Amino acid sequence: MRVLIIEDNPGDLRLIRELLRQQSVDFELIPSRTLAEGIEELRKQPFDAVLLDLSLPDSIGVQTLNAFKAEAPRIAVVVMTGFNDQQTGVQAVKSGAQDYLVKGETDGHLLSKSLIYAIERQRIETAELEQRRFAEALAESTAILSSTLELDAVLDRILMTLGHVFVHDVATIALIENDHFQVVREHDFIDNISRPIQHSHNMPIRAYPATSSLVASRQPRVIADVHTTAFNPDILRGYEQRSKICSYAGAPILLREQVLGTISLFSHNCNTYSEVTGQRLMAFASQAAIAIQNARLFQESAALAAVEERQRLARDLHDSVSQTLFTTSAMAESSLRQWDNNPEKARSLLEEVHRLSMNALAEMRVLLFELRPGVMNNTTLTQLFEQYLQPIQARRDLHIQLAIVEDLDLPGETQLALYRITQEALNNIEKHAQATEVSINLSKQPAGLTLCITDNGLGFDPTTAYSGSFGLAGMRERAEKISAAIEVQSQLGSGTQIFVIVPHIK
Repeated sequence: MRVLIIEDNPGDLRLIRELLRQQSVDFELIPSRTLAEGIEELRKQPFDAVLLDLSLPDSIGVQTLNAFKAEAPRIAVVVMTGFNDQQTGVQAVKSGAQDYLVKGETDGHLLSKSLIYAIERQRIETAELEQRRFAEALAESTAILSSTLELDAVLDRILMTLGHVFVHDVATIALIENDHFQVVREHDFIDNISRPIQHSHNMPIRAYPATSSLVASRQPRVIADVHTTAFNPDILRGYEQRSKICSYAGAPILLREQVLGTISLFSHNCNTYSEVTGQRLMAFASQAAIAIQNARLFQESAALAAVEERQRLARDLHDSVSQTLFTTSAMAESSLRQWDNNPEKARSLLEEVHRLSMNALAEMRVLLFELRPGVMNNTTLTQLFEQYLQPIQARRDLHIQLAIVEDLDLPGETQLALYRITQEALNNIEKHAQATEVSINLSKQPAGLTLCITDNGLGFDPTTAYSGSFGLAGMRERAEKISAAIEVQSQLGSGTQIFVIVPHIK
């Protein structure tokens, strides 16, 4: 373990060396006499931990720690105090030090153990911080879908969101068409701005090994040093410092089986990215795929109704998945804090994190399912309902009974309208009704095909709700488009029944 010792007393320094020399762990000690010298040494080489005296020629007290942490926030720090200065040590721990030791009361075993534990605690805290930032940034990326459907704005905001969690000097987004790709956006972290690529060109994928690997494998790729592998730097044509690039991480922007493009990170430092980076970048790329596809659909859409559906999908994604991710992040943070003192509680929290993650994945699948062109018309109503109901039942204590008559051959417009009406009704039930049981029944009646949605919730007064609240106005509009009649029966405290009757379908 490489330890930086910032200590101006030669006698104390010799004692520390002797104490650690007697331990089973091999410590490499690098001394500095002042805070300024220590910070300068830190800039030259990496360290696992720092032993920091709080009484130095150029800094005294807790401000010494604060100045050091401002320069190196992710390095484990153990502070050293005098006999009469233990209160300062306690304040230092509150300010971010992992531990404090009192000079003259420390033996080799205690000193060694304190350093080892400090490194492990710092590692856990750093992992916790990175996971929390990652969850927040991932949740923020879902908000992109609800904030805009303009492709240029989507690309800019994806890159800006990446900058909140990933270390990089430059990041790019490339879009793919046929066997070529085009770098369309670049984010320079130094300037912290995202800009379109000027004079960009369509480039053959096969000439760029890193990009070709992403497209072929549909998996992320990390390169610790681009100088030791096949890498074409021309992908950064407009970047003046491209010769300084050393590390690379990339992920395909994948929607189902179609690769829409790639997201790439570049760093001037080698070994910047790890396998974890690649997997997290893949999660961002999945969000980017939805955002980009929504933006393209918006551009291509000729009907206002189609645009409204894409916006609804974006809101659903933000409301459901981002809230689940936030909860998951908080529980993961709590489990890390419980890990040493209460492993059973930590395990219970992690099991809940797994359950919530699977629910979020199920909800994401539903939204991706709906985004696929033509899927609503080429899938049976039973399959559509089963796909949609799965995440609702998983996240809520709600028992849903589904009964749909077989051998239905519905026009695509009719099937879509019935699905959307049911979707809106379930959304209302989930948010407002506090119901525990719901039944969805689609049957052939003499009057026509009849959809009945019943819940045992709080109920409401339909005469006051038809002004537009609870989504009833939207449900009525959808029914009118397929010449169907809709009737809502409800009373306060007695649940709700919604009937939709489509004539001429026996």
